[in-house]
Amino acid sequence: MPLLRILVVLACLIIGLPIAHAQDRAPDTTAVDAAAWGPYVRLVERSWQLGDGYRVDWEWLSPGEELREQWVNPHDGKVVQTNLIRPGDAPGRLLLTSSLLGMNLTWQGRVASADEVVWAREGMVKLPYRLRFAGDGQVLYEGVKLKGEQVTDVKYTHVMKPMESSTPASTAASSAVAAAPAVPPVTESPIASPSAPVIAAKTEPAIAKTQSPADQAAQNFGSLTRFNGIRLVGDDDMLEVQVLAPDTLAIQFFGPDGKPWNRYLVKARADGSGKLDLLETAIAKNSRLDASLGSDDTLYVESQDGWFSGWRYAYAFMASGNSIRAVKTVEFMNGLRIALNDGASTTRTTYRPLTQERVVQAMETSRQNAENERIAAENRRRAQAEREATWNAALQGFSQGMAQAQADQYYAQQQQDAFLAETAAQAQATAARAQRQRDEDARRAQELIAASRPQTAAAPTPVSTSGATTSPSGAAPATAATASTTADKATADAERRRQAELAEQQRKRDADAKKLADEQARQRQQQEWQQSLQQARNSLQLRASTCLGGSGRYYVIGPKTSVKGCATVHYEARCPGTPQGAGVLGTQYNYIGGSCMGVGDAIAIPGSPLACPAEQVTVRVTDVTGCQ
Repeated sequence: MPLLRILVVLACLIIGLPIAHAQDRAPDTTAVDAAAWGPYVRLVERSWQLGDGYRVDWEWLSPGEELREQWVNPHDGKVVQTNLIRPGDAPGRLLLTSSLLGMNLTWQGRVASADEVVWAREGMVKLPYRLRFAGDGQVLYEGVKLKGEQVTDVKYTHVMKPMESSTPASTAASSAVAAAPAVPPVTESPIASPSAPVIAAKTEPAIAKTQSPADQAAQNFGSLTRFNGIRLVGDDDMLEVQVLAPDTLAIQFFGPDGKPWNRYLVKARADGSGKLDLLETAIAKNSRLDASLGSDDTLYVESQDGWFSGWRYAYAFMASGNSIRAVKTVEFMNGLRIALNDGASTTRTTYRPLTQERVVQAMETSRQNAENERIAAENRRRAQAEREATWNAALQGFSQGMAQAQADQYYAQQQQDAFLAETAAQAQATAARAQRQRDEDARRAQELIAASRPQTAAAPTPVSTSGATTSPSGAAPATAATASTTADKATADAERRRQAELAEQQRKRDADAKKLADEQARQRQQQEWQQSLQQARNSLQLRASTCLGGSGRYYVIGPKTSVKGCATVHYEARCPGTPQGAGVLGTQYNYIGGSCMGVGDAIAIPGSPLACPAEQVTVRVTDVTGCQ
């Protein structure tokens, strides 16, 4: 066989081997049990995009035994998260191991149906979520609340959209074969005579076209580089693009007074891949930094202030005419870079060429923002002092709390004892006055009785004119005795009536005195109650914070009040720049303090999170009332 034909045949065999191996390795997914794997049986058919964010790919490493889940940054194609899913220790159970931070965090999954799987992390912080096919065919990724293993509430929902360019896994092998280049047919070619000289074609080496530093920078960072060294002004600050080197670009922020305060430093990789690295930012330093250049020359930079969960700060810079538009997004994310709240805080600013009017306006806005920040800082300082006091109380244990409760009870008992003693003293004084009055009335009655008896004895005795029946010597004594007895009875009856009238008058006076004492005590208690409510209105300091496991919501933090009894606290929560009265209003019935630690109530601010971080929220007490 001619040597050339042998070489061609060997080349064809070598080229065909990868195709044959790819066909051999094509996974057989027809035997995967939907009851054991739920919605993943259909999800592996293509790539999915989580809302407008990350792309999620599922791929069988071993059909029915091991499934790989990858989260991909859509801007630069980098894999930011890899999870491995395997069958659990019982039918209908799955086990997910995450590569996040190399910690091998584990989630336990329950396949509720062929269309739904529910996950919960092992450990104290569960971070439960649900992946399911909805009735309308949509794929939903939902953060949920669980009671036991049952879903009781949905905290947030993201729709996963199928990627248009993705290819079903069932056709991947055939597509690979179809995409392989066809081997050209072997044709006979005349074999050169050994005596014929072989002349090699001479080719001139291509001369590489060199780029200027400006062109290299524009290739790395897009159209933003045409603003190099030009300072622009926004709503309350300034911005300047600085090309420090062909592979290094800085976005420098200035205050309206010209002082620098924040910088994003971006560097292009030396491997020619076109990918960018974020080297510096004043916000959330050294925590999940990322940068990329979009296809529309938009420069994206982002950072997060916590590795597993925390606030994500993202900027998008784009050139537009003679200005630069900057879109800032702040949202609370978990370890999978999925938003834990229902909406992000987005600020759009256009930086334009410097003019006197624009700079003056920026200065005024900056001063107002500084004043708002001063107020917020003062609230944070007070909140920090309250947090330290709360921590100290918690570290000293429940015994100190019991001692404080006993001290409060003792103080309340002292107040009650003092009130009862005062009431008893008033009652005793009233009773003493009544007794003196009764004694005086009895003395006067005795005097009246004593004065009436001599008058009765001295009265003339009537003499009977009839001597036939009664003798003069026996009639006079009998008549006098009868008259005396009648007079004594009349006097006694009159005295009893008078004593009864005096007793009734005294009873009414005692009742009136007791009623007056009760009314005075009630008025004092009401006055003390109103004074305690007023004191609580003037002195109660509240702030906003996030709590572990609170899903990004903001909570009211504050101490208990000195009000004795049930009190309702009314408050307003607002971000810097929001006028007083235009914030979010809330009410806490039977307020006993606000805390994340169980020392008080967990008071969620309605509609939170707000459009600013929790530490910038001002919580103002608008009123303190009784419990109606």
